[in-house]
Amino acid sequence: MTALSPRRIGALALRYLYLLRGSWIRVVELAYWPTVQMILWGFITQYLAGHSDVLMQTAGLLLAGVLLWDILFRSQLGVSVVFFEELRSRNLGQLFISPLRPIELILALILVSLARTFIGVGFAILLAIPFYGFNLFEIGPPLLGFFLNLLLMGWGIGLMVASLVLRYGMGAEGIAWAAIFALAPLCGIYYPIAILPDWLQPLA
Repeated sequence: MTALSPRRIGALALRYLYLLRGSWIRVVELAYWPTVQMILWGFITQYLAGHSDVLMQTAGLLLAGVLLWDILFRSQLGVSVVFFEELRSRNLGQLFISPLRPIELILALILVSLARTFIGVGFAILLAIPFYGFNLFEIGPPLLGFFLNLLLMGWGIGLMVASLVLRYGMGAEGIAWAAIFALAPLCGIYYPIAILPDWLQPLA
């Protein structure tokens, strides 16, 4: 069995990045949805802060939840959507008759997902500073742990979705969008998991 080839991984990742660079619409779309969510929830937070003592004491609670959740969502989509492009273009078979190994394809997808997540969520995080005076980086070193955990979880779900699509065909593509939202109620994005029913808390 041949060793992992950083050159093959880099070449495949570069191919995906060229696709991204070749379409400004794709780049704008990456930043569009996280930014819209940040703006929407930012205004909701500002409104509620004037009407709720709890939110006044925990400024940025909803914004932090939205931005961190989007890291998970974008990292998952970064893996699954790029993989779907290979299926739609009927290029997957050609990749696998090359010396490329499956693990190298996975690592390339992860690299591209990382880049897409940085572009999309990074823009929204930076905009939140002048818009609402909310700086996610003030969380400090724990932010790195959050970021890595969310990325790993997103990549895991993305690979699971890709495997289901390989098994059941493109009819299962909708799982890419539904999988994350199915987990949302259990993740305590906007509320502590302590408010969940007792039988549900161990799953959260």
